[in-house]
Amino acid sequence: MERKETDVKNTLWDGMALIDDSVMPDWCNGMALLRNHFFKACAFRTHIQKFIYDYCVANNIDYETYKIKDMFGVNHLAKNIKLITTDNATKFKKFSDLMGGDFGSAYKYWCERVMADGNIFGIVKTDHPSKLGSVQQLSYQMINTLPCTKEDMEKIAQTSVDYVNLLKSDNNEFVKFLRKNATAVNHYEMLADLYDWNNDFKNSKMWKVDKSKIISQYVNRLRRGKITVNGDNLTVCGNPYALLLYTVGEDWNNDPTLLPRDGVIEVYTKRFEDGEYLCGIRNPHNSSNNLGYFKNVKHPLMDKYFEFSNNIMAVNCIHTDVQARMNGEDFDSDFNFVTNQPQMVEAARVAYRDYPTVVNEVPESGISYNNTMAEYAKMDSKMQSAQKAIGGSSDTAQLSQSYYWSELAKSPEEASDDDKQQYYENTVILAVAAQLAIDGCKKVYSVDVNDDIRRIRSQQCMKKKKDFPRFMKWTHEIPVTKNGKERTQEEIKEDRRKVKRRIDDTIICPMNWLQDCLDNIQGAERTDFVETKEFFINMPGKADNRQMSKIRKIVENYDGYTRRLLGYLSDNDDDDAMDLLILKTKEVYESLTGLKISRLTMNRLVGLTLGIDMGIKNEYKYVLTSKYIRKMLALLYSSNKNYFLECFRKKHA
Repeated sequence: MERKETDVKNTLWDGMALIDDSVMPDWCNGMALLRNHFFKACAFRTHIQKFIYDYCVANNIDYETYKIKDMFGVNHLAKNIKLITTDNATKFKKFSDLMGGDFGSAYKYWCERVMADGNIFGIVKTDHPSKLGSVQQLSYQMINTLPCTKEDMEKIAQTSVDYVNLLKSDNNEFVKFLRKNATAVNHYEMLADLYDWNNDFKNSKMWKVDKSKIISQYVNRLRRGKITVNGDNLTVCGNPYALLLYTVGEDWNNDPTLLPRDGVIEVYTKRFEDGEYLCGIRNPHNSSNNLGYFKNVKHPLMDKYFEFSNNIMAVNCIHTDVQARMNGEDFDSDFNFVTNQPQMVEAARVAYRDYPTVVNEVPESGISYNNTMAEYAKMDSKMQSAQKAIGGSSDTAQLSQSYYWSELAKSPEEASDDDKQQYYENTVILAVAAQLAIDGCKKVYSVDVNDDIRRIRSQQCMKKKKDFPRFMKWTHEIPVTKNGKERTQEEIKEDRRKVKRRIDDTIICPMNWLQDCLDNIQGAERTDFVETKEFFINMPGKADNRQMSKIRKIVENYDGYTRRLLGYLSDNDDDDAMDLLILKTKEVYESLTGLKISRLTMNRLVGLTLGIDMGIKNEYKYVLTSKYIRKMLALLYSSNKNYFLECFRKKHA
């Protein structure tokens, strides 16, 4: 790979806008992603009119008559300006040949269409704090690209390790975890309500077994890199005060709020303290070369003219490499994960010093498509290929990154400089490849990302008998379909066994150090329990036996459906599959609710599920295998929570 120094360019205000606080809806926080007739801009809450008024006063200008000319040559009374945006937000300009032939005519036509529709802009996104509170979770790519030590990794993971130990020791904290992570498809809310109904339920076999399994599943999630640190996802904008200066004709280069500094990029955010150094990461992220090193600077002009929430961050684009550093970010609602976690901040400092920013200079192909179904099919194929490349670039990049760290850890006599250099170059190439893959749904480039991934995987230094670092036991994706057909559970399990056989425990990398940290967590205690049936109340009376059989069949069918999807979700974070699962679960809830299960029928079903002899006639008896028990109880609970809880002894205060 040829290496050369090059100039780094930023696109100031790319895709962003400033919106006056007076027209920003109260329910929006610091920004609103606006759309309307081929217009797209991320608008940040600003005191535009306050700035213009102050500018007029300072420069002896009549505020009432002061006019500003827009990019299309149209003059506006400055006191009426509520939105300031830039060229890249006006997508309709690309179709100016259909809207009058020039930009001015296109702008006039666009304004007419917007006014005809009532001047209503759609808000498709706004910023919000992490649902996890003051912490945000990482990904395995973030962790594995940190230039750090094993001791650093232990400190980075400490918050998550301490939280797991708290869940094990404190049942009240575990109940909070259950409620926070309850979904339509798990039984967490049911367990939490049983505990609140009778705190002694914590001694039951069900509670102890389920608590152990749930915490174990959570630890497995942490093993995939989903540990938490103090931080959040912050929507980024570039030099907003400079845009105000540009609007009134002042030199935007003289933005005093964010200044260029050696070895660090200045930012402004309310989320962290003034003067704090920060680590920033944007997805897609495959390389140490994309770790951002920031310093938070709270200039009074930013506090005066911008009403930003804690989830907004302004970054300095003037004489910095910030957009290339953050893998081609723009400002149309892109966000950075930002943290002040000390070891991650130090890793970002080292990375910014030792791992140069990579500049993507891959040209677009210039390919155009005709308006035919055959051409649409080609476009669709390109998009499918791009989607495939996103995951492929990440997996391959982290393989190469892991090998790179291992070479660095070797003694000079053992290490191969050639291999180390090749691994490093691979991660650089794949950092760009991930960016191209993400953009592949909008643009066509002159290179095929999947070809590059295959070429890198075929390198001699990448071919190892045991090629997977240990952490890939949890992160490697297992396909659940082949040629459009579902694969069997046995085929999926065999693939998992193959992954385990490819694990090389000698590979040294941050994600493997994380596994060592999590290995030290002891399992939740499962002994000295009370049988769950001891908490059950056997109510007298006759139940609807036929209805009970019907409900059993509903649960069995539901179980088969969920196991196919859950087999996939155990290895992947797939929103579409989870949406299907939630939809199916709601359908089953509605079916059970429609049956109008009586209190006695509920009681018999719960008792039978717990393995209690309820005196039911033989033809209506059934024994649920363990795989159905939790689903049956969760579905019964959801169909009528009061009837369900009344089946158990309540502990009186």
